[in-house]
Amino acid sequence: ESKDITRRVTSKTSVIEYRDELTKIMNVCQKNGIGSEMDLISTALNHENKELLSGLTSIEKAYGECILNIQKVKVPMELTSAHLSIMNNFEKSAQLLKMVETIFENQIAGLSGIVSYNKYNALAIGALNDIRDYKLGVILTR
Repeated sequence: ESKDITRRVTSKTSVIEYRDELTKIMNVCQKNGIGSEMDLISTALNHENKELLSGLTSIEKAYGECILNIQKVKVPMELTSAHLSIMNNFEKSAQLLKMVETIFENQIAGLSGIVSYNKYNALAIGALNDIRDYKLGVILTR
């Protein structure tokens, strides 16, 4: 929620500092496994090995840590919406990975989890791209 974040004035300097902080956080998130979940899921499905899905637990935890770190960043006012989108969609992605973990017991729920996970993950990536492409006063559209 927007009350959970600290805002700052939007300026060239604040946007650059914000992007730098967010980039550092995202690099740590990636090192902690975020972004590797679909490879893990496809390997588990291709080898029909449910045990491989146990790796999703650490990725879910990494999402939680990532969200907490993103929440601490002071956000230029004009980027508040994109910032919240990252946090909210990462949270939904982590929740849906729990659903994906059930794919061997309940294929419909598991596959539904994958489809929904992809949707929310794409929204988070879109928000990150909006922040990357932001020019003062304008979010460039692709």
